[in-house]
Amino acid sequence: MSSQSSKKFTLLVTALVLAITSAIIFSTGMGYITISAGEILKIILSAISNNPDLVDGIDATIPYVVMDVRLPRILTASLVGAGLAMSGVIYQGILLNPLADPYTLGISSGAAFGASLALLANITLFNQFSVPLFAFAGIWEVWKDAEERPIHSFSIITTSPNKLMEGIHDRMPVILPREDEEVWLRDQNPELLQKLLVPFDDAKMEVYSISKKVNSPRNNGPELVVPVAEESHALHLRAERRGARRA
Repeated sequence: MSSQSSKKFTLLVTALVLAITSAIIFSTGMGYITISAGEILKIILSAISNNPDLVDGIDATIPYVVMDVRLPRILTASLVGAGLAMSGVIYQGILLNPLADPYTLGISSGAAFGASLALLANITLFNQFSVPLFAFAGIWEVWKDAEERPIHSFSIITTSPNKLMEGIHDRMPVILPREDEEVWLRDQNPELLQKLLVPFDDAKMEVYSISKKVNSPRNNGPELVVPVAEESHALHLRAERRGARRA
């Protein structure tokens, strides 16, 4: 490679890195809560350097929005796009076909199958990263209206609250442990199913307060479930006091 070609390659790579970095920062600032590029850079540098002084003067909710809500999703999307581009280049080089892609040899189907297994088995990475799912117990029915049209309906079953929820409401949905999901779907024994309609283990749950903006259908976005620290602490205390009185 000539020196001129090497310089062009270096400039191209530099321009692409700057472009993707700018796109990530710009995308991180978009959403229901508008965040400036300067604030985003300060939050990222604060997390990397473990220097909380860099985020002084920034609302306490914003670092959570950036580091726990938006940035992980944007970086994941970037990595997925880069992986697809790289796999496309490799397949085109191996097969000598400029139209070859991961779908050609069924690689994408295999990846989808692996993702499905990870969901079903709740496979974790280093005991830190997983795809946790949970299920509510529910009932469904198909009935007909006055014009004989089928109506599909369902309901989520509720039960008495556990200690964590009793300070918030006098009922809570029945959350099924993973080992009981198949029993609920397959078993027809009413006595056995009745035993599953119990409060979920409060040690496996977390409660925190979120913004009241969630009450309006005009507001939408992951930022609506960002914890409100002060209200969450008060919520915990209220739940503990009510639990102590009932005990």
